Amino acid sequence: MNEFSDVPASMTAIISIPFWGIAIKSTIAIELAALACAFSHRQSAAVRHRIWVFGLAASLVVLMASILLPQFKLDVLPSTMDAFKYSTAQDLG
Repeated sequence: MNEFSDVPASMTAIISIPFWGIAIKSTIAIELAALACAFSHRQSAAVRHRIWVFGLAASLVVLMASILLPQFKLDVLPSTMDAFKYSTAQDLG
């Protein structure tokens, strides 16, 4: 049985987006804003506010880009099936 059976078809594409990747990237954007605010403690409140606004806007941009743009995956290491195929070919030959 499909886990998205009671969800409309238009929402399944949004639900299937990897949540943890978005959460980690958004957290990094907000942490960079917090770090920038920590280093600019002698600046005016307007400057620090602008840093926070840019950090929160960056986290929203990450969310929208993850939803709207196609996924890009770069295989750095071979998959486990490829490694299994190569190891059995060497063992037999």
